[in-house]
Amino acid sequence: MPSGAPRQPSVAIIVPVYNVEKWLPECLDSIAGQDYANWTATVVIDGSPDGSEQIARRYAEEDPRFTVVSVPNGGLGSARNVGLRHSAGDYVFFVDSDDTVPRDAISSLVDAAARTGADIVAGFAEDFGESWIPSRYWTQTGPLYNGAETTFSAESVPAFLQDHVVWNKLYARAHLDTHGLDFPPRVHCEDMVFSARAALLAQRITVVPRLVYRHRRHDQAISASYTRAKTLSDWLEQSAQTIQWIERLGSPHSLSRYLTSFVRGQWWTRARGIDEITDDDLISRLQNLTITVRSRLDDQARAELGPWLRACIDFFAESEPRLFTDERWAGNPLRLDFGRVEGEVDAALEIAAQLSRGGQADRAMSQALVAERVLRPVADGFVAGEPALLARIAQVYERLGEPRYLIEILGAGDDGGIGPLIERFLREQGRLSAQIHAVKREPRGVVLRGTWVPTAGAHRATTATLVLQSTADGAKAYVPVTWTGPREAGDWRWQAVLPEELLAPETPIRIEIKLEERGAPRGRGPAEPTPSVLHEVVGPARTLSFPRYFFRVDRQERRVFVFPAWRDNPFTTMLQLELFARGYVLRGSSDLAAFVEELTSPFHRGVVHIQWPSTVTDGAVSELDAERRVDEFVGALRTAKQLGRPILWTVHNILPHDTAYHAPAVRLHAELAGLADAVHIMNSRTADVAADMYRLPEEKIVEIPHPSYAGIYGSELEREHARALLGADAESTAVLFFGQLRPYKGLDQLVEAMTTLARRRTDVQLLLAGKPFPGTEQVLERIDRSSLRATCAARFVPDDEVAQWFCAADLLVLPHRAVLNSGTLHLGATFGVPSVLPDEPHLRADFGDEEWVRFFDPSRPSESIAELVDQDWYRSTDVRESARAFARSRLPITTSRRFADLVEAMAGGGGVTK
Repeated sequence: MPSGAPRQPSVAIIVPVYNVEKWLPECLDSIAGQDYANWTATVVIDGSPDGSEQIARRYAEEDPRFTVVSVPNGGLGSARNVGLRHSAGDYVFFVDSDDTVPRDAISSLVDAAARTGADIVAGFAEDFGESWIPSRYWTQTGPLYNGAETTFSAESVPAFLQDHVVWNKLYARAHLDTHGLDFPPRVHCEDMVFSARAALLAQRITVVPRLVYRHRRHDQAISASYTRAKTLSDWLEQSAQTIQWIERLGSPHSLSRYLTSFVRGQWWTRARGIDEITDDDLISRLQNLTITVRSRLDDQARAELGPWLRACIDFFAESEPRLFTDERWAGNPLRLDFGRVEGEVDAALEIAAQLSRGGQADRAMSQALVAERVLRPVADGFVAGEPALLARIAQVYERLGEPRYLIEILGAGDDGGIGPLIERFLREQGRLSAQIHAVKREPRGVVLRGTWVPTAGAHRATTATLVLQSTADGAKAYVPVTWTGPREAGDWRWQAVLPEELLAPETPIRIEIKLEERGAPRGRGPAEPTPSVLHEVVGPARTLSFPRYFFRVDRQERRVFVFPAWRDNPFTTMLQLELFARGYVLRGSSDLAAFVEELTSPFHRGVVHIQWPSTVTDGAVSELDAERRVDEFVGALRTAKQLGRPILWTVHNILPHDTAYHAPAVRLHAELAGLADAVHIMNSRTADVAADMYRLPEEKIVEIPHPSYAGIYGSELEREHARALLGADAESTAVLFFGQLRPYKGLDQLVEAMTTLARRRTDVQLLLAGKPFPGTEQVLERIDRSSLRATCAARFVPDDEVAQWFCAADLLVLPHRAVLNSGTLHLGATFGVPSVLPDEPHLRADFGDEEWVRFFDPSRPSESIAELVDQDWYRSTDVRESARAFARSRLPITTSRRFADLVEAMAGGGGVTK
């Protein structure tokens, strides 16, 4: 007998713990709150001296999916290895114990792995912290993580090798085991070699461009200081090993791509901080690594690094970088923030003068220092270009001879001497430091306001232009900028008006300002939004991205925000059909934090549509957490009402089925009933059923019955053909149970009834289809052990199989212990299948006159169901036709139009229309 469900892939989450009692509860809560159920978490206490172990064991007591393993301190890599040995699962996901995981992270990654068969699935992470503006983690900011989902190999997309962290990735356990992948013990930067080997050995890698991890920044983190002795020493060793592994497993092309990114990112971060390295041996090792890296850079890689980084890496490899640590200097001129004050410019000029007397690498470094750390601060407007300073610059260049660096930057020959080259550099190379402080929608367009730091060339500019570049297709548009200088020394203010026709909704655009003097360049630079800009218009990588509804600010804005946003739910699809046709923008989320953010923002508009509020309490990990989540939800609704947003609630259930938190759920529904402007019910007696729990105000109630599924799941099949497709018996009476297998649905009552019938009748069979949930294991085992003839698919049923099950059935039974509305009932009617329901007053009120419906006695459910199945009433052609007629009377488009009318009335401020 075919039965049972395909096993949901299991995920082993590994959490190393050391001295994180401050953040550990938040981390473990985020794991417990995952919307993917089949996970286990191995929490490895790595000799932690604080109270972390006690915290972890409390979680293990409340949720058996948590396991705690305590070992002597061995470092992060060793703890991860312990977790690998003590866990089992199809996939492995690493979580650092001071970080958090978004609720849908695991489900998103597993879904992608199942679809693509990838050995590694990666998403992007977000940095956050108490004093940290949330931003994309630096190794995941490129196009690989900003485009569509893609599957590849590391050889074909070597950019993936630069993403050397493990906690944003799901690994196939078989991949790790096959290649013996583990972490080096007692080292920092322990994931570099692991990540490179895992990627290069993987057959398929999938990148899902969505947030799957939140990485906390704080002073106690290992990554808080890259030049700390232990961290730097381990990084040097792990970097050398990583390069060796890429040479061994990858191609020259992969190595070249990796080293280009490595020099720009990891190497430069350490090299520019050389003044913080106090151990002379570490400086020597940094030099040795630089020599190794430089020897493997091909011509293309050197060209892509540009003149500044080429000069730096040559100098570190051939000369004496300790020069930059000399206490005589006012600062280290390698740092990016160098050149903001005149003393630092003087120091760079002195070092450049000293290097101008040395060998080839010294002289190249001298040229680069003068251009980038002396001339550029002047061009950028941070330091005044006094004649005495310009004369000193000219002296250094004259000592160096041909100013090759300036010529390469400017793309011109030395046809006018050093003086004209310096003057041209100052005019053209000033990099505006521009910021956007406000984005506002006005009748004339979208207005941007901001400031810029005046450059040397800016003082001579006669025109300013805003350059808009779409990240979708690279297309550019140009908008004039007006500006005013400060009354006193300081930033200049600017303003630009963007016509709406230049803006594509939800397409990130980069903003740049360029200055000109009668057509000649006088500086340019990106204009980036500051934290004061409304977050709704801030896109990835500091771009601007305007939502569709940004351009509609009146009361009748055609936008609906749905919670939860179950986009694959067929009922939701049917309900929203007409709204789409009328041009409404539908947005939504299933995440409580996103819901709160949406409803509390004064910038958002449109109707708020609540469908299944059970999502709020279902995501809780304790009674206290459930109460907290209800407070958040209700508070957001109150704020939305204060901001003038209409709230619509569609009542699917009186309370969440199988809820573990009854009191918070009752309070949630009572508060929602009070705050909603309209309550959409589908059963005429909904208010009566809810009365014992909470009150639904009569004046808010709008009844729009549940639709049938006509046209949604295809046409009817011949019974014989449908049964053949399922492998069911062709002649026996077939009783169908369809839908999610949950305890409240009373499957055990139906199985008892069918088992009783089967003892005296051989011509009955059970058809069972639906995804099982915890609590139904025993009844499925009972079916397996019994002599009952059954065809079972204990799994999710795809859309193209739905018609097979209903067309194969003689009778549909809903043996529920509690039910308010049933989509399955209406699905059965669509295919002309008679149904059996529990004899509840609200169901009899709506379906008591229907010829195709009968009711079983809830006080003796199994016996009553058996009696109804034993009769022949449902075999009548007239009965089956009456079910089809009922379905035709409740077409999806009719329901959708009535629902759209309700939404439009609410959006327009007209209130509830009965």
